[in-house]
Amino acid sequence: MTLLERLNKKCDSLAKEAVSRGILECAAAVPIQRQLLPLESAAVFYEGSKISGECGAEIRYQIGKRQARRFYISQLGWHAQVFDNIDWKARDRALEGTPDMFRQWLFKQSSGWCASGKNMGRWYNSEFTSCPNCNVKQEDATHLLHCPDAGRYSLFRSEVNKLTQWLGMSHTDPDLARILPQYLLQRGQETLSAADHLPQEYRHFAFEQDLIGWDRFLLGQVSGQLRLIQYSHLLNSRSIMSVDDWLSAFISRLFHITHGQWIYRNISKHHDKLGSIRKTERRQLLLEIDRLIHLPPEAVPEESRFLLEVDFARLRQGELTSQHYWVHAVKAAVVAGKRRTFAQQRRRSAAPPPTRTPTITPPVPFGATDEVDRRECKRAAKRAHGGAGSKDDKSNKRRRPD
Repeated sequence: MTLLERLNKKCDSLAKEAVSRGILECAAAVPIQRQLLPLESAAVFYEGSKISGECGAEIRYQIGKRQARRFYISQLGWHAQVFDNIDWKARDRALEGTPDMFRQWLFKQSSGWCASGKNMGRWYNSEFTSCPNCNVKQEDATHLLHCPDAGRYSLFRSEVNKLTQWLGMSHTDPDLARILPQYLLQRGQETLSAADHLPQEYRHFAFEQDLIGWDRFLLGQVSGQLRLIQYSHLLNSRSIMSVDDWLSAFISRLFHITHGQWIYRNISKHHDKLGSIRKTERRQLLLEIDRLIHLPPEAVPEESRFLLEVDFARLRQGELTSQHYWVHAVKAAVVAGKRRTFAQQRRRSAAPPPTRTPTITPPVPFGATDEVDRRECKRAAKRAHGGAGSKDDKSNKRRRPD
């Protein structure tokens, strides 16, 4: 190499030694002065970070973080130290490129407003408020990661084993690769500070993570001390992976563990054939079938009585769709028969009483059989028409005065 190349190599070696010495001596805990590079006339610093590229994204991130800090502390009741200990930038980087629906689910799960049984019962008056796996009453968001169901726990162990394999293949600090899976498998029953053979230099990280909590750890809210520990290890290893890439991959796998529990829970509840909702509907439907089987034939119209002649053993073991169809058909037939009977009763009560036909006296035939009948006919005709009577009739004129 030329003299210039040898001097450049020597400067690189000295710079790396200085960085390593600063990390090992916990120089990150000491406030770093705002330093400029040689021949650098100006620089932008925001919240202790030097912005080397486009400053708009960093400023928007810092403003959003400040607003989130105010909201979490004032509205959600978080302690300020808990919020400040979380590596929000690593979590934000892990969410880059994820679908919007996944981010929406993560936000709901983190805030406790996911579609759990308790919330669905309160919002939509749903009767399925229990956990579909362990049947605990009023299932909430916290129960997602603590369900004691054997199937759920088996899936959880399987995902933690995959994470353990990844930690072993991604140049992870050996102590971290040992204590992090143990911490996850405790499911919040033990703190990270109580891990077996925890090195002294990891006490600060364990204390901060215990303040944040086990549930939040699985939601990607990890302590900022994890970055410093892994960065120190990567700096002294042959790995070309940066600490940002390692943290992003690690937090993504934590998301995968939590989301796997959510998918398992939803399949257990909403599966078309094996879901808990379907099983509950089937039990209720079988009870309804048993009730309708014992209906008397008179309760069903004659044209629909063929519904009571089916093979009930085959019906009980048949498809859910066929059972629904038979129950609805029988109920519709019973209702139709009741309506028909009611309509007939209304027609009978609304009909008017029968009217009697008046008897008509036949007229007197023309011509009397004797003299008396002839005189009576004349008198009747006179009274009816107001005409003059016969000479035998008495006069109805007023008598003149004398």
